Amino acid sequence: MNDRTRRMAGIKQLLSVCLLLLSIIAGFCAFRTAPVSGTPMRQFTIRPNEHLGEFLPKTIIHVAHPGDTRTVRCESTVDNAWVNLDFRLEETTTGRSIPFNANVSYYHGNIGTEAWESGSRVTTQFLEIPEPGEYCVFVKGTTGQGNDPEPMVAQSGMDIDVFIYNGPQQTRAWLLILAGSLVIGTSILLWTLAHRRPQSSRREEQRLNENPTAALATPQHRDDVLPVPTWPAPAPPSRLAMLDGMRGAAALAVVCCHFFVPELSSLATTLNSIFPDPIPTLAQHGDLGVEVFFVLSGFVIAFSIGNRRMSGRYVANFALRRSIRLDPPYLATLALSMLLWAAYLPGGLTECYQQSLGWRGVLANSFYLQNIFGFPSSVGVAWTLCLEIQFYLAYIGLFSLAQFVSGALGSGGQDDRRDFSTSQTALLATFLPLSIASVIWWNCSLADFSFFGTWHRFFVGVMCYWAFSQRITSVGFFVFAVALAALAIHSHDLRGGTAATTAILIYVAGRTGHLSTALSASWLQYLGRISYSLYLVHLLVGVSLVNMLYRSDQSKPMALCLLVIGLVASIAGAELMYRLFELPSVRLSRKMKCRTTETIASPVSF
Repeated sequence: MNDRTRRMAGIKQLLSVCLLLLSIIAGFCAFRTAPVSGTPMRQFTIRPNEHLGEFLPKTIIHVAHPGDTRTVRCESTVDNAWVNLDFRLEETTTGRSIPFNANVSYYHGNIGTEAWESGSRVTTQFLEIPEPGEYCVFVKGTTGQGNDPEPMVAQSGMDIDVFIYNGPQQTRAWLLILAGSLVIGTSILLWTLAHRRPQSSRREEQRLNENPTAALATPQHRDDVLPVPTWPAPAPPSRLAMLDGMRGAAALAVVCCHFFVPELSSLATTLNSIFPDPIPTLAQHGDLGVEVFFVLSGFVIAFSIGNRRMSGRYVANFALRRSIRLDPPYLATLALSMLLWAAYLPGGLTECYQQSLGWRGVLANSFYLQNIFGFPSSVGVAWTLCLEIQFYLAYIGLFSLAQFVSGALGSGGQDDRRDFSTSQTALLATFLPLSIASVIWWNCSLADFSFFGTWHRFFVGVMCYWAFSQRITSVGFFVFAVALAALAIHSHDLRGGTAATTAILIYVAGRTGHLSTALSASWLQYLGRISYSLYLVHLLVGVSLVNMLYRSDQSKPMALCLLVIGLVASIAGAELMYRLFELPSVRLSRKMKCRTTETIASPVSF
């Protein structure tokens, strides 16, 4: 490494540190300027003896600019009771009125020995005022206890404190600075780590620089020049073009699907009316690409682990590498999603924090636990990532158990036929019960997307690899895959049918030698390379952009243009995410690869 390279590396590290420090400062400033963090611009209290049956004038607020936002926070001493307040902002000169309401309710008690509570004594509302002016705030409301069918309107019966804060304009600016500095700083740091040379290589280079003749005088096989490893490093597997092509096609199908779903895209209704009937139907079934992802994940994870012994060292290294591979792009998307969400919502960070259900919701989203604990997902497509993590853990646990059983009952390499039979029996005995239970669980409703309802679609990909690498007989794989397909046809289950068909196609392509040539078109390979980033960011970038640009009176040609803009923006955003986060993560995870190839005794090899 020459002096210029060292200087550039030092500059990049310094720049990443400065940007990360800037993001910390911006985060602190965003928190300090959040609507409910400072001093309220107005506040008043509704006393227990005040009458709420008619609107009471309370205070005056001034609005300087159109679209300014005000935050109204209500706190009450409710106890097993509720308060509903109706507010009216009336412009003093024109009489223009803006109504809104706030509800405060809090209940608690005991069921046996367990305490319970629901509701909150605090509520926050965010109000966007379209026109500037001077507004008088009027309040009236009702109160009650329990499920009282006749609420009390004569008196509040309790203290109600109302605070009015300025809007989150400054917070939004700081949030944008935070997002930009965090993204750029983290990406530079990842690139620096991914391209950092190992300490042993730097020591060797320094030794040769100090003694240039050492490389000529010392044979390369000497232990003091390059240490001889105890075990050989595994050769990297060749690229399987068909899997990348299927991954790219599945990602594109999911992206197109979300533009045709009315709950997600404002453009969906118009698009469904533009295209003839088969096209919208096919597009809306693009979410079946998720089943292709599950099958590919099963095949690739089984391929990656192969027949390696499940030692604690290997499992820890595998978990670390998968974390490095998956986490940075996901966490970057999560952070951008929450920051842009906070910048868009009237209440900024406060409303974002409330809708995420507090710090527990943020932590659950960060560690792929939102599905398990019932928190809302801040990244719309992250539910599949939660399942993937559960699949990996279950596979490692069951595979470790299968290895233990096989080692206890096998011959230890003395009888290949017995070892093969024992290994196959151990694999099927440990994995099939859960897989059959998963098939039954899913077919009870055809709508359970939990771990137990989706595991069999991951496992059919695992069985595909096992059959392809002769870990089990091909008959066992085809029995399971064909049974899954037949059951899918009987139940009209497109998801199970898609998974079974995908696994069979991969197996046939592998047996006929087409895994490295099928679906090798350059555009499919490109989409396959960025598929993870595309899957993560297309809702945040493409669909959100279309929703912002869409107008209800737009023509059909303009709607088609918006669809193209959304697709291009999704791919461009995915390319940026891939370059900044995913590619450095892939390279860094490869550098962390465990150098062991220790495998259990087996008569077959891949």
